Amino acid sequence: MGLNLKTTTGKVIASLALVGTAAGVAGLGTYGAFTSSTSASAAVGSGTVNIALGTTAATNRLNVAATGIVPGDTIQRAVTLSNAAGNQNLSAVTLTTAATTTSTKLDSDATNGLQVVVDRCSTGWVEAGTAPAYTYTCAGTT
Repeated sequence: MGLNLKTTTGKVIASLALVGTAAGVAGLGTYGAFTSSTSASAAVGSGTVNIALGTTAATNRLNVAATGIVPGDTIQRAVTLSNAAGNQNLSAVTLTTAATTTSTKLDSDATNGLQVVVDRCSTGWVEAGTAPAYTYTCAGTT
């Protein structure tokens, strides 16, 4: 006994079979589209690192007062920069300074005013002297 497409019941059954087959094929296509994968990548052009200097000691001499300074004097201060909480490269840290009071020749004269030099030591600085006259030497390269 076969399916008689001349009767209403046969036409309904054939239609249901056709719709079911079409739905199955559409479902396979949808499954293929939603199960694909890709890899993503992102580049960061800049970031922020929060550096805490800690208490005054051999790794932070920025809090030691500089008193009795006269023209021609030099003062050395050391600070250790570290980023223990992250993986940021600190080799290109930029130091910016600004006068906290009214600008004077001390901060506006590039030739005769205050000069700041930042050095890096490949092996770590060796401190000598006592406050406030600390000096530093580098056994490695600067």
